[in-house]
Amino acid sequence: MATPSKQEEEDLLDVPEPIPHARAVSEVYLHTMTRGAQAGSILFTLLALPVCLRKGMRGGILVRRLGQASLIGSAAGGGLLAVGTYRKLAASGAWGAYDRAYRLRNNDGQIVLDTLSYTSAAVGLFVGTVLLNKGLYGGLVGVSSGLSMGVIEYGAMKMYQNAGLTTYEKILGSDSKPKHEVK
Repeated sequence: MATPSKQEEEDLLDVPEPIPHARAVSEVYLHTMTRGAQAGSILFTLLALPVCLRKGMRGGILVRRLGQASLIGSAAGGGLLAVGTYRKLAASGAWGAYDRAYRLRNNDGQIVLDTLSYTSAAVGLFVGTVLLNKGLYGGLVGVSSGLSMGVIEYGAMKMYQNAGLTTYEKILGSDSKPKHEVK
């Protein structure tokens, strides 16, 4: 087996220059605030549903109230996680922000979830402003509802992908094989 030359070893050890600190911080804030908005939207909607049904709301009134709950939850969740992120990044410093941004950028599940969420949010914005002709408020309700729909879409997609797999395959991945197969 040939040993690598000195130049090849240096090339293998060459770590790419980290992204600028401001960009890493922006990526981390975008991620955490999006997750906070999604969680708040889903939670507030689920909490508002029984209250609205108990008050006898049906049809369009129920949908409007749930949209309002989704918007309030998105704002509350995004705001809370923005404060939490500020405190966390202040404690971890520049390398902590870079590390988190790097891991987010290379996580396939996060990339798919973000793509679904932002696409659903864009559709919600279009529906709220153009199709329903509700202006900025309708667009904001559409965005908050779209972000939470992205999470639901992702969950449904993962359930569909895991249908028919054994418990072992679900835990370790569908392409995994047991190390000690019984013959």
